[in-house]
This record gives sequence, C-alpha cells and structure tokens, in this order.
Amino acid sequence: MQNMNKLIEMETFIQVVDAGSLAAAARRLRRNPSSVSKIISALEDRLEVRLLTRTTRNITLTDAGEDFFEHCKAILINIDDAEEAASANHTEPRGRLRVIGMNACSPNIILPLVSGFLRRYPSIQIDLHQAEYFPDMVAADMDVAVRIGEVTTKGLECVRLAPSRRLICASPEYLAIHGTPLSLACLADHNCIGFSTSHKFNNWELNRNKKTEKIQPSGNLVASNAQLIRQAALLGWGICQLSDFLINPDIEAGRLVVLYPEQLDTITNYVCAIYPRKKRSPKKTLAFVAHLEEELSSRKFKCLS
Repeated sequence: MQNMNKLIEMETFIQVVDAGSLAAAARRLRRNPSSVSKIISALEDRLEVRLLTRTTRNITLTDAGEDFFEHCKAILINIDDAEEAASANHTEPRGRLRVIGMNACSPNIILPLVSGFLRRYPSIQIDLHQAEYFPDMVAADMDVAVRIGEVTTKGLECVRLAPSRRLICASPEYLAIHGTPLSLACLADHNCIGFSTSHKFNNWELNRNKKTEKIQPSGNLVASNAQLIRQAALLGWGICQLSDFLINPDIEAGRLVVLYPEQLDTITNYVCAIYPRKKRSPKKTLAFVAHLEEELSSRKFKCLS
C-alpha cells in the first residue's frame, strides 16, 4: 500500500508540473483541487524538502523539484513499458496514449479521428496536447506526434500518413471587392497574409505550364500561426496560403476560394506520425498510427480535386 501511495504522489506531482497549476491538474486527474494540494503537501512533508514554489499565478519547480520530476517521469515510463511488455499477448491495445499535434494538426487532423479510434479501442485513454514547435519526444514523454513535414531525428520513426498541399486562397467577399489575381505576379497588388514566425511559409510557388512561379507576398497583417491566418482570410482581410487539411472544409462550404487550381495537383509535403523507436513499439502506438493512416487516406480527408 505504501508503494501504491508513492506512485499516486508521483503521478499527481507530474500532472501538477505539466498542467502548471493545482486546479488544472485536478481537472486532469478528476480530483478535488484540495485533494491534489494535500497530496503534494504530504509528499513534500515525507521527503522533507520543498518541491514547488507556489504563487497566486503559477507554480515553479525548485532545484530539488526539478531532480525529483525527472526521476518520477523515468519511473512512470518504466512502469508503462513493463505493463506494455507484460500485456504484449493481449489482443487489444490498452493504456494511456500521449499524443501531441503541431500547430493546427490537433484540432484539424487528430481530433476529428479520435472518437472513431476510441470506439475501436475502448481500453485506451488519449491525452492530447498541442504545440507550436516539435518537442523532444522522450523528454516530453509523448507517445506520438503528428505534424506536416517529415522528421529525420535519430531514434524516431516517421510514418507518412497522407500527402499535403499548400493552397493560395481568399474569401469570396475579398475577391468581389479587390478582384481575382490571375497569376502570382498579380499578388503584388493584393493584401497577402503571412506568417510572422515561420518565414519559409512566406515563399509562395506555383507550377504552371511546366514553369515554376515564385513570389514573396506582402501585406499589412502577419500572424504567428495558421489558425489566425485562416480566420483573417475568412474575415476578408486578404489572400493566404495554407495547408489543405486546414482549409478544405472552408473550400467545400464556399467560405474560401482556391485561386490557382494547379496547386491541387502539387504535393508539397506529407502529414506524418512520429514516435520513439523502440525494440518493441507499444501496441497502442502502432494502432493509433495505423488508424490515422487508414482514415487520412479515406475519401473524406482527401484534398479537393
């Protein structure tokens, strides 16, 4: 029983650090905030050391807390691995699956597919995260990452799930007022919405008649992520270039118009699933990747053509 209590303390401590507050950790753990606070206090009393510095706004780790946090993560990862190995002969994958999506991947690619996956594998619990930048998978304790773009980092498996295209588009309202640019060169006379952080996405290309046109568009609005750019385009602010997986529903509904249909035939990247390479990859990880691959290749997720 004492060891079980220690595991509960470790899991609670990790959740508090990851969530950034006692209240957020309590929601994750489905506990009362006062219960979480008592567990952390009891842990610190037992260890006779302060692990967290708490203020009214946030929680930070002490030096001792940082060391304890890393050891706790390693212990719980080893427990998960041991359980996975012991249950390798089970026919059904099970356990908690920590998934992280880059930028717009969580709401636009992962979330629409989660319900079907959980119906298929009811013994799995998904812990879904979103991030602007690709994390250290092991340090972040993530099982699967989904992003647009391949990764060649040593120790990681990268699986192509589906092709992706970047489409230049605008709202019908914007085009009605400002006209439709017939070529990339014409975009110089239009307000284009770009990225403030990922400047590589501000290089727009169009393959037409076996020639490649290129332009670096300009405008009076830049944004830090694709969701903000999409929303600005929907409001008629200007012309943007975004991934088909983000804007396909808007194109189908007529909220956005693809300006250059040639882009529909040009694969610019791939939606990929990335997971740590192990001697025996967990069944839950492989099942999730296979589910994404199956669903993303189905008709409802294909790019418009």
